[in-house]
Amino acid sequence: MLEGAGKVMRLAGNVIPNVKKALKKSDDPEEAVEETQEAAKEGVQETAKEQFKASIQEKASDMKESLEEQVQENAEYVDEKSDEAEEKMQEGLEKAGEKVKEVKESGEQLQEKISGSSTKKVKHADDLKSVNEIKGVKDIKTPKDIKGAPYIPSYND
Repeated sequence: MLEGAGKVMRLAGNVIPNVKKALKKSDDPEEAVEETQEAAKEGVQETAKEQFKASIQEKASDMKESLEEQVQENAEYVDEKSDEAEEKMQEGLEKAGEKVKEVKESGEQLQEKISGSSTKKVKHADDLKSVNEIKGVKDIKTPKDIKGAPYIPSYND
C-alpha cells in the first residue's frame, strides 16, 4: 500500500508544476479549471507513459538476466556431460587396447607353438603356384619319356 502511495505522490509531483503554470497563464477561473484539467491530464499521461516504459524496461532487463543465467547453467551442464563422455570414451579405448594386446599376445603364442612344434614351414600365399606354373597336357610324361633300367644309377655308381 505504501508503494502505491509513493507512486501517487510522484505522479502529483510531476503534475503540480504543470498545474501551477496553467493557473499563472489563465485569467478567468473557468479557463483556469480547464487549463489545469488539461495540464493535469497531460502530466498524468506523460507520467503513466514513463512508468509503463520503465516497467517494460525493468521486465526486459529481468528476462535478459534470467536468460543469461539459463545460458550459463546450460553451458556448465554441457561441460559436465562432455567431461563424462570423454571419460567413458577413454575407458572404452583403454579396454579395447587391452583386448587387442591380449589377442596379439595369444597370436604370438600360437605362432610360436606352430613354428616350434613342427619343422615344416607354414605356407603363405606367396608360396602357392600361380596359373602359369601349372603343367599343361603337353608336359605330362608319356611311356616314351620313362627311362629304362640302364639309365637308373646303381649303388656302385
